[in-house]
Amino acid sequence: MFKKRKVALFCLCLVTLLSLVSVSAIGCIRRETQPKPGDENPVENLPPTNEVEVLLFFVDPVLVETGELGEFGYVLPITRTLTLGEDEDVVVRTLEALVAGPRAEDGNYYATIPAATEMIEVTKEGSTLTINFSQKVITDSPGGTLWGSTFVQSIVFTATQFPEIEQVMVLVEGELWDDGHSVWEKPLGQEDLRNF
Repeated sequence: MFKKRKVALFCLCLVTLLSLVSVSAIGCIRRETQPKPGDENPVENLPPTNEVEVLLFFVDPVLVETGELGEFGYVLPITRTLTLGEDEDVVVRTLEALVAGPRAEDGNYYATIPAATEMIEVTKEGSTLTINFSQKVITDSPGGTLWGSTFVQSIVFTATQFPEIEQVMVLVEGELWDDGHSVWEKPLGQEDLRNF
């Protein structure tokens, strides 16, 4: 009987020790993946397979057909889940998804940026994001004032969903964006679109 108690006590001690070790290990893992206090952009500290939901603003054909402006002009947001790699920036990945256009599962929306368009450079200074596109953004566009309006709405609403971005400036190969109807002369924010 004494031998059975000794074995039971040994097993209990072993289970307790293993539990403490596994709890300590889990605590260490959690601390490594959590953002550190004071980090300005916690997205940069997430694991390489981080999934994040973002909004992409595409043209709503119903608004265009009726000529009625919605809350966001002629564009509406769709939610897209993006997987960010270790060194990928959420704003750049979001803009890449916007350029790629709507998917069939997104519904009946239209792209606002020609598919052949390349983003040459994306920079941020203060709260202003500057996007430098290739010439294809103009030469491959359908043209017209409506397209110009939906392009501006799409870019500004998509980029300014991020709290650190208040205004957006678009360039075409380093020059001001000019679609023949409008010129993007200064950074624009959501408030500016009310009179665009």
